[in-house]
Amino acid sequence: MEEKIIEIPVEKIKPNPNQPRKNLDKEKLQELAESIKANGLTVPIQVIKKKDYWEIVSGERRWRAHQIAKLKTIKAIEKEYKKDSSRKLDSLMENLHREDLNEVEKASTLAEIQKDEKLSVKELCVKCGLSERYIKNLLNLLNPEMEHLAEAVKKGEIIEHHARTIKTINDKDTEKKVLKMVKDKELSVTKTEALVKAIKKAPKEVKKAVLEDEISVEQAESISKLNSEDARKKAIEEHKSIKVIDKGIERNISHQMTDKERREREKKLIQVKQMIMSLRNSVTDSYSVVEKTLKIIKAILISVPFMDEKEKHKFDIELGRLLEILERGGQLVEQIQEKMKND
Repeated sequence: MEEKIIEIPVEKIKPNPNQPRKNLDKEKLQELAESIKANGLTVPIQVIKKKDYWEIVSGERRWRAHQIAKLKTIKAIEKEYKKDSSRKLDSLMENLHREDLNEVEKASTLAEIQKDEKLSVKELCVKCGLSERYIKNLLNLLNPEMEHLAEAVKKGEIIEHHARTIKTINDKDTEKKVLKMVKDKELSVTKTEALVKAIKKAPKEVKKAVLEDEISVEQAESISKLNSEDARKKAIEEHKSIKVIDKGIERNISHQMTDKERREREKKLIQVKQMIMSLRNSVTDSYSVVEKTLKIIKAILISVPFMDEKEKHKFDIELGRLLEILERGGQLVEQIQEKMKND
């Protein structure tokens, strides 16, 4: 393979139709164009000669930046290849380390090279200088059952590791719900792994509550340890009620008021938040203490202005539900204590 650096008219160059990179960031292209115009091109593009034009092997961004900068010529390395697959490999090797080439595009190019040259995965690893695990993970994105997750990778919403983690659920409907949660909350890979682990291990009622974002992963892990379905359902209801209260408090903090009103009411809100925090481990608290705390919270909230009556009504209902849950629990404790005395 021979090569040499030449100056080529920008208009005589065409992009590679098999270029792995499909999406080019317009803003970044503009920045590159300005840089090239001010400082020149430091790394020549690579091309091959066709009949009456040159085709890009690597460096399409630099060529497009030249077009934006309205430069007439570009520095290029003219290459010759015995096999078209070698050219693909050259193009891939440059692009594998670029941020703007997504993992599905990398996987597609690797698959093309593997097919063209009839390579095993191990041989492909040697040719590309990549680990077997990395290549297998990328190629896995091309499997039909990964299509809904691969599409999210293409769009830059998740990365391959997210997709691989979500796929271990092995239920397409659940996978779609988890994918939505990961995208909406912009979860890291570590948090996604924790979410998937909790869902896979959780009983059905806990799994449903997690997927509907009614309880957190940490709460799901704790609730899943309870022995009976009834106990788990009660715990879920308690956490749901506390979550509604928390949201109401956060909404009040953003309420428009005078500085004096804000100081007075935020004192009350801080009191409420401290009391709600004490309810987080209400399983270990006695019923009378929890009931008293809830009643104090309700009394404090009477003097806190809400954004609308509908919100306040919902808040009151949730407080009532919490009291009912705890009352049932208190009655059960009393029955057990009475039985122990009689025995």
